[in-house]
Amino acid sequence: MAGAGSHAGSPGPLRAGLCAALLWLTVEAAIRWTDVAIVRWWDAVSARATPGTVLWVNVVLLIPTMLVLAWLFARRVRREGLTRAALDYRPWRVGIWPALGAVVVIFGMIEAFGPWEDALFRDERRERAWEEARRAAGWLVGLVAVPANGLLVPVVEEFAWRGYIQTRILLALGRPAGILTTALLFAAKHVVVDLSLDRVFTLMGGALVLGGVGARWGTQASTVTHVVLNVVATAAETVLGPLLVQRSTDAP
Repeated sequence: MAGAGSHAGSPGPLRAGLCAALLWLTVEAAIRWTDVAIVRWWDAVSARATPGTVLWVNVVLLIPTMLVLAWLFARRVRREGLTRAALDYRPWRVGIWPALGAVVVIFGMIEAFGPWEDALFRDERRERAWEEARRAAGWLVGLVAVPANGLLVPVVEEFAWRGYIQTRILLALGRPAGILTTALLFAAKHVVVDLSLDRVFTLMGGALVLGGVGARWGTQASTVTHVVLNVVATAAETVLGPLLVQRSTDAP
């Protein structure tokens, strides 16, 4: 990022980045945990909160959650008078290849770290609940999940995390320490919000790759990387997986 080291050591940008990370964590955790509490209460009162219904609710609530966070960060950006250049959105000169290469690297990390994560943090009860929810919801949930988690979530997360938070932290700490700090915060946010360590290695590795792509080629490049990654993973989990299970079940 141009000028990333010109304010090294300044507490202002570092404080801004850390406060923004805390803001994201607080808002997302509050919404997600409130959602869980309401579903559990609904199930206790009516016994109608089926696993499929819970998955639908979680997917649909991604949309207002991301819109609230996008609004909060857009407000912060306007208040500070930051431009697109200050958020490291650059004219598209490098094409899509760095972003696609980063996607391949991240999927490689998932394959490499997955067995370690399963061995250390696998929660079979949580896994069974997820599989049951996918079967109960059916592939139609993917019609909402792919645009919500595949498109909206990464666009807003990159705007906030690589566009605002990382650029502030880079100004204070420089490139290597800034990328590492942002990646640690991003991975920790997912662990806290999800109340699970089962993806901690892949989250950290993926966050480092996204941070490196953003710092080298701009926030628009990290956004493309994140979108492709989420679209492929979400479609596989919510559309292709249930369709294959249904086909194998229907087969004579």
